[in-house]
Amino acid sequence: MAERTSYPERRRDMELQLLRELREKEEKGFIVLVEEENSFITGRVGQRVRLRDPFMNGRPVLIEAMQIYKELERQKAIKLPRKESGKYILHQSIFDSEHDKKGDEFFNINWSEITTEHVLTLLCCFATEYNNVASADYIRAMACEVDSRDDSSLIASYINIIKKTQIMGCARVPQGILTGKNNIL
Repeated sequence: MAERTSYPERRRDMELQLLRELREKEEKGFIVLVEEENSFITGRVGQRVRLRDPFMNGRPVLIEAMQIYKELERQKAIKLPRKESGKYILHQSIFDSEHDKKGDEFFNINWSEITTEHVLTLLCCFATEYNNVASADYIRAMACEVDSRDDSSLIASYINIIKKTQIMGCARVPQGILTGKNNIL
């Protein structure tokens, strides 16, 4: 969050500039998260994240992002824009946390105080630990082939085990008319 970029007010001008810049960021390997209600931007670039939506653990994305923000703040690992840096700080009045009788933390959120700058801060913090398992980048990274010429790779043995397990699984399919030729339907 080192620098803030301002965009034109006219929607079409903003759209052209923003889409171009976001595509460039994705090509450089950045995770592009967009908080929007519709798919105006994310239908073409980036990944839509809404702060009120549940995260994988059932808690709202907002809470996850806030927890990450608190941790990064304790570690002094947040770099705010030089101009108006105070606008990006998440104050306790916005997120009041309490503990219930079981010791679980819950938040009272003052939605009316959350500004665009706060949303930017939360998305940047959330992006530090965000992995969308349905994204093409994630699937490509997890399913990449190991170069078969590189026998010294630490993962080559693991991939060979997986391939052999798949072959053995296919061999266990009962032979019969319904399984088709060579057990392929």
